[in-house]
Amino acid sequence: MNIKSLYEVLSPERVVTDSATLAGFAVDDIAPEALVYPENSDQAAEIMKLANTQNWGVIPWGAGTKMALGNRPSRFNLVLSTSRLNKIVDLDVANLTVTAQAGVKLADLQDLLAGAENRCFFPPDDNLKEQADYMCSSRDYNGVFLPLDPPFPDRVTLGGIVAANSTGPKRLRYGLPRDLILGVKYVSPTGEIIGMGGKTVKNVSGYDVSKIMIGSLGTLGILGEITFRLLPLPEKVAAVVAAFGTFGAAKAFADQVLGSKLLPTSLEVLNRPACRLASSQDLSLPPEAWRVAVGAEGFEEEVAREIADLKEMAQREGASEVTELDPDKTSVFWRMLANCGVAPQGKTVVKFKGSFLISRYAEVMEAWSDASSDYQAALTVSAGLGLAYGYIFCQSDGDPEKLAAVGTAFRVAAEKCEGSMVMECAPVSLKQKLDPWGSPREDFPLMKRIKDNVDPLGVLNPGRFLGGI
Repeated sequence: MNIKSLYEVLSPERVVTDSATLAGFAVDDIAPEALVYPENSDQAAEIMKLANTQNWGVIPWGAGTKMALGNRPSRFNLVLSTSRLNKIVDLDVANLTVTAQAGVKLADLQDLLAGAENRCFFPPDDNLKEQADYMCSSRDYNGVFLPLDPPFPDRVTLGGIVAANSTGPKRLRYGLPRDLILGVKYVSPTGEIIGMGGKTVKNVSGYDVSKIMIGSLGTLGILGEITFRLLPLPEKVAAVVAAFGTFGAAKAFADQVLGSKLLPTSLEVLNRPACRLASSQDLSLPPEAWRVAVGAEGFEEEVAREIADLKEMAQREGASEVTELDPDKTSVFWRMLANCGVAPQGKTVVKFKGSFLISRYAEVMEAWSDASSDYQAALTVSAGLGLAYGYIFCQSDGDPEKLAAVGTAFRVAAEKCEGSMVMECAPVSLKQKLDPWGSPREDFPLMKRIKDNVDPLGVLNPGRFLGGI
């Protein structure tokens, strides 16, 4: 790798080559030869042109929270950090949009938005305008927010969220990143700067090409700017955590919530190890085998009624204990749950993610519980989304053969329910035994054709995506 050529694009302080620093940017035990910090999309574009000329393997890097996802890179020369791309480009509170660079941290953006004056939290419905004007007239302006709650919210960057299609429990109410993105600007693998979409709905009518960047894991381009929809902050947030002795009882309560007229923000079913991870010094939860956590957000009156109904439902279904969390404890609980993937010192975490038909989540959870009983795995399922997560904590790299058998059982259960399973975090020894992505789907030839056309030399994240593309 001709590192000197990087100095023609960036100043020396923006190029790092010392081995101690580079070791912290290793991907599956492979360290890069250099690390660069472009300050704008133009510099990133010049770097990508250089990478194409010299056939480097380039991996984009935000906060690094998702770098364990995917195959081992087939070649790896350069890390392109987006940490200097950390500016808010445009904030239009009146139209509830924000445009920010990819390196902006989600927590920093949320702090900024919370202080922005906004209109009242009320569904935009013309038939309710008169009522909305009356109800909002006496309410405070609480700020706005981006309704995304991925893992590691204090560290993750906007570009990382989009590239990994990262979501959290609030997806039940607010949807996916694709539902919130109006436009993107990115640097292509060959060094062109491409902008798609915009701030208005008219700009994204028809086939929205910008959506192709979501979940592409940095294989199709390096995100520079992203335009999101915003929402007014809710007046109140709260949660109910109900404890049950069996999974069947927990499922009965979760199904009651899903079948009701309530609009919960999130609905998670957790086994005992998972609930232990979601507890903290400020929040202790009942010791029963299964818990169901339901989040509620909105008007004061709306949330109060919803919490009362949830408590009544839980008691009817035989909950041994029902805990109502105030706003502070609610925030702590969801943050602790989001950070389940942090391994204790001296241990390695293996994280599995399954997606499947919503109606069959019970089959998946029962199969996963049986398959991982030797490890006391932490298991969670988003009952209204068809998503399950499994966390296994082991010494060093654990037993790759045994872990691969557990992962295979997880995958079989998800595929039986018309879904799939991905290993989001695993040591190299396990990736060598079990493919992190599983078998390619029927649309894989199309995915490969797009990759071959957009990145003919395979310079971005080479080999790390599904099927080695």
